[in-house]
Amino acid sequence: MITSAQLIDVKLLRTFMSVAKHKSVTLAAQSLFMTQPAVSQHIKKVEEKLGYNVFNRSDGFQLTHEGTILLKYATESFEIYENLYRELNENKKQYRIAISNLFCPSLVDKILKRFQADFDLCITHYTPFGINQSDIFDEYDMVLSVNMKPTNPGRAINIKRSGYRIISTNNNLEKPQKAIYFNSLSKEEVMDILTDNNIDSSGIENWLSTSSTKIIKNDMASENCIIICPDYISLPECYEITRLRNPGIDLYVWFNEKSLMNIQHVEFVNTFNSLQMNPFNLH
Repeated sequence: MITSAQLIDVKLLRTFMSVAKHKSVTLAAQSLFMTQPAVSQHIKKVEEKLGYNVFNRSDGFQLTHEGTILLKYATESFEIYENLYRELNENKKQYRIAISNLFCPSLVDKILKRFQADFDLCITHYTPFGINQSDIFDEYDMVLSVNMKPTNPGRAINIKRSGYRIISTNNNLEKPQKAIYFNSLSKEEVMDILTDNNIDSSGIENWLSTSSTKIIKNDMASENCIIICPDYISLPECYEITRLRNPGIDLYVWFNEKSLMNIQHVEFVNTFNSLQMNPFNLH
């Protein structure tokens, strides 16, 4: 029986196989994105493990008798690994997910982390404006939507209802000159919100509508800037003016009927128990 000291690391075998293929340390190093000394060190470790030389250095890195034997079993070993992962991936079902670019980023991370262990995820991000709702829900197994209550057959979960908040880059903002707002709101709705909260919008010259937190952070550096965004968007270097109860933001997770059969074994209900507000079935 071999000892643990005789076991050869897969990385070392891969390097050995590359040198055997190219008959050159230089070419092997290039193909593996390694340095030549690192390749040479790997070959040295392989020979130390075996107790034999695997290459004839004086003959253009031709395999020795022992090297030929090693190459045979190394090739078989890698074929076993390939077959192993091929079979594992065959049992891993592909799961198509559409995610609204308005959806809460932290919830997206939690949901995807739970499902990616069991499924090969195919993810599409979409902008919910000017699209046919039925098209989205017909083409995907799961949809993360915002303010778009699913009507297609399946199961939907209203996992969160959020509100908006008004924040500013200036603690003593009196008359903003720039407004950045989430594009789940129209400019007219934003103007009404500002008026209802006694904020003078007459001096605003630049109105920016976006769903990108990165864009918001890049553009809010200017002074006298006011921001209207969902309360789940974190903007640490800002001053909160107020939080709004209305209009609200409803975040839905929807599954089609077929996918429900596939995800029961991953206990998806438990996954959302800590998040959901109102689960309901659609028929």
